[in-house]
Amino acid sequence: MKIKNLFLALLALPLFFVACEETPAADQVKNPTVKVTPGTAGETSLSFTIESTDAATVAYLVVAGEEAPLASEVLANGKAVEANKSVTVTEEGLTESTKYTIVAVAQNSKATEMATTTMTTNATVAPGPGTGEEPGTGEEPGTGEEPGTGEEPGTGEEPGTGEQPDGETIEFVATHIATGFKSENGLYYYSFELGNNTWNSNGWGVDGGTYYCFEVITNTKGNGVLPNGTYSQSESYSANTLAPSWRYQMENGNMVNSFEMYKDANVIITDGKIEAFIELERDGSIHHVVFEGNLAVGDGGTQLPTEFKATHTAEKWLWMGSSMYGYQFDVIGEGFTVDVHFHAEDADKTTLATGLYTWTNTSWWGHTDYRDFTTRILTVDGSTHLIDKGTALVEAEGDVYHIELTFNCQDGNVYMIEYNGKLNDKGDVSGDEPQSVVFTKFEYVQYFSAGFFEYKLTNEAGDSLILDVNDYSANESGVFPGTYTWYTRSYSGNPGLFSTDTIKVGDVSYKATAGTMEVADKETMDLTITLTMNTGEEMTFTYVE
Repeated sequence: MKIKNLFLALLALPLFFVACEETPAADQVKNPTVKVTPGTAGETSLSFTIESTDAATVAYLVVAGEEAPLASEVLANGKAVEANKSVTVTEEGLTESTKYTIVAVAQNSKATEMATTTMTTNATVAPGPGTGEEPGTGEEPGTGEEPGTGEEPGTGEEPGTGEQPDGETIEFVATHIATGFKSENGLYYYSFELGNNTWNSNGWGVDGGTYYCFEVITNTKGNGVLPNGTYSQSESYSANTLAPSWRYQMENGNMVNSFEMYKDANVIITDGKIEAFIELERDGSIHHVVFEGNLAVGDGGTQLPTEFKATHTAEKWLWMGSSMYGYQFDVIGEGFTVDVHFHAEDADKTTLATGLYTWTNTSWWGHTDYRDFTTRILTVDGSTHLIDKGTALVEAEGDVYHIELTFNCQDGNVYMIEYNGKLNDKGDVSGDEPQSVVFTKFEYVQYFSAGFFEYKLTNEAGDSLILDVNDYSANESGVFPGTYTWYTRSYSGNPGLFSTDTIKVGDVSYKATAGTMEVADKETMDLTITLTMNTGEEMTFTYVE
């Protein structure tokens, strides 16, 4: 097989994909892995193997049909098995001649992973000759076609061998996707990789993972998702074909059998689903690969969500200024808060470029010219949730915005947040009167060699403020009486300066840009701080011992 520039592509592979589910490592805990391997089938029983690593909890469910339950449902209602080993399970009391979906979920303190497979129980009377089904092997893919018999768009010809080798089809349900996009000579190349595990920081798969790679070539640019259609493998590298590609498995940091090239492959992409039929060149085995989920890809297009049902309503969309990821807004509503960061070319204090943004990890590696955004912390009802993927749809009429945020979290929860209103509208935060906060506790925290003392002010409502005062004007016991001017923490050494940090009132975090402080009495530490926030509003903080 002649493969155009294949090995150059192999060398570039780790940089070619942007893994949608990659998140910053919060600690040294590894993501759990889980794998389900079909075994034997009886008339009313199915045997299968569940293998897991780095898991604290492992559970499974067997359900009739092809619709898999959510990971949260499996953990809540499933049957537990021993974690971090290979366990063979036999599920009894099933219905004969019925297709079942087996779902296994592994969870630890860092992440939740899910694996699925399907099996079919045997009939009481064994199938006769010519049925095409062997007892216990499960059903053929439900497409009505044999692999290799798909029609190449616009040609009317039958690609590939048109025959299925002897032996059962290997069923593979992918739980992760990574996507890439480029354009050359008027053609658009959409690459994607489907796997049952994550990718490491270099873009390669991790131990225990199996990955199928594809590249669809079209002459029509998409709209923010992988383009729908049926694509057949061809060496022509022409429009509406599938470029020659490969499968690989990772063990002990290396690939098993190196790259396993496709002898023939057909891919069907529909809304939210990819289905592939592959014949491997190495051993002639047939693989049926299915992925269902978000098919977003950064091609500069806009794919509007087909359905949006808000789970939370945002009451405030507050400008927080510059961040290391661009510009930050805090989005707050009843029972939740989330920070969102946009690139500087897309956002400022009261405007945001319209369109669809795709969530990416907080390192923002691989950013190109398409719209993306990121988050640091999503808190709902006091619990913090790690995000796997998400979108932000921004629409506007004048200065009034309609924004839809969708976050798919690692624990299986999906949060859909809606905001309607102006950005950084002071009316969303307070009325005409400056907001006033009374602190009831004043405590010394530490001294910084840069020349200032740090204190913390709090109250029973949970409001807090960090106060820094130049060491000309303070010591460990408190701040000297006088009038002070707000300044940044890069002190000049002059007396009469103070600064603030980590200001929190209710569920909202603030940053000051200017202000004054009056200290009336060092013994009782009576003080009044008046600050102008980066939201434009004025707030007053007082403390009396």
